[in-house]
Amino acid sequence: MSDPKTTPDPDQLRAEIEQTRADLGETVEALAAKTDVKGRAQRRIRADVEAAKERVVQATSAATDKVAQATSAASDKVTQATSAASDKVAQATSTATDKVTQATSTASDKVAGAKQQLAEASNHPRVRRALPAADLAIAGALAIAGTILVVRGRRA
Repeated sequence: MSDPKTTPDPDQLRAEIEQTRADLGETVEALAAKTDVKGRAQRRIRADVEAAKERVVQATSAATDKVAQATSAASDKVTQATSAASDKVAQATSTATDKVTQATSTASDKVAGAKQQLAEASNHPRVRRALPAADLAIAGALAIAGTILVVRGRRA
């Protein structure tokens, strides 16, 4: 003879008790977290350390990028300088080669002319024997002159 409105159901009471316990547990945990100064400080330190690590990673990445850019720029400059120097050397070599060729041609013409004059001037047998030796001496002089011109061309 109990009235259902006045007497709560035992299962309902148990559920309310469990809910109240859960709420109290959360409240106690929240209060404990607020009073745990050491734990909060450690969490803050961990967060600061992680932030510092992230900044270090970003700075390292930025520095690596800058080094790569500087290396690329330096490499480009070296390539340009090498190309310019190579062009100058090629031009100087070409000029020196042209001068040597011209000097050799001129000297050969003069030698041929002198040889012709010498042959015409003297039909003496000794002179005829001396002509091959004179040719060798003139060829040696031309080789030395050509070498000097090439060396001067490289220095210029």
